[in-house]
Amino acid sequence: MIVSKSNTAPYSTINKYINVNGYRGPLDHLKCRQDFNLFTLQLVPEFITAAAAIVGLGAMIIMHCIIHRSSIQQKTDYDWEQAKMPIEDQPEYVVLSNVLVGRYGMTRFYKYPTVRLLVELGFIELHPKETYDRANIARIGKGILKYKNITSNKKLQRQLRYQAASIRKKWAHE
Repeated sequence: MIVSKSNTAPYSTINKYINVNGYRGPLDHLKCRQDFNLFTLQLVPEFITAAAAIVGLGAMIIMHCIIHRSSIQQKTDYDWEQAKMPIEDQPEYVVLSNVLVGRYGMTRFYKYPTVRLLVELGFIELHPKETYDRANIARIGKGILKYKNITSNKKLQRQLRYQAASIRKKWAHE
């Protein structure tokens, strides 16, 4: 089979941020310039999805919402889109509204305990709310970095599963 050169592109043009500049993506605000050994050509390291999957479906939805919305905010150069950012000049912060998480089937009654669990695990950081009735403003927290090897480390997987279960059990007895 003959492949013409016009249909193939060099690897560096597929995703220029992986090989040329090191890492740039949803964890960029943490100043992580190292390579996270990405197995795909996406800017989202696999350990974020794996750690959220171990915690539960709600954690996966919240993390996906933060990653998706912050990547849109980071890559936009439109003034009207930048005016929608919850915190000026910090595109990593995302408003976790009921509409945003509702797109993935999460109700507001399930959102609040999930956000509380993710904050306690250190997966997300919350920005202080102006008023009580506002939605949470969150970004990915530094605590997620201690699970960088979770895709291959079975002991770390069991530890995270046990930690999430013990937090839920503690809340059930309160």
